[in-house]
Amino acid sequence: MAIKWITVTEAVKLTNKSETTIRRFTSEYKNKPNTIKKQNGKMFINSEYLQSIYAFANDNQKTGINEEVKHKKEAMQLVYNSEALKTVNEQLKTK
Repeated sequence: MAIKWITVTEAVKLTNKSETTIRRFTSEYKNKPNTIKKQNGKMFINSEYLQSIYAFANDNQKTGINEEVKHKKEAMQLVYNSEALKTVNEQLKTK
């Protein structure tokens, strides 16, 4: 399988790390040819290796947002059900 190479800017966006952190990473691994390569004055990073060090934040954020929305919907449903039960309970008391 071919290595997917990404730029420093792409790495910053994918990991949610600062540019300084990513540049420090490239400096640390610059002598590993399957991790970092320099081409036409630009630095490229092996995306799979980078992901093994820093989890890609975009996937985690999407999952977190979906979970948060799910929990809010469940909470709203519980509140709605609770109000409905109160109404039924009050109706039974009056009869």
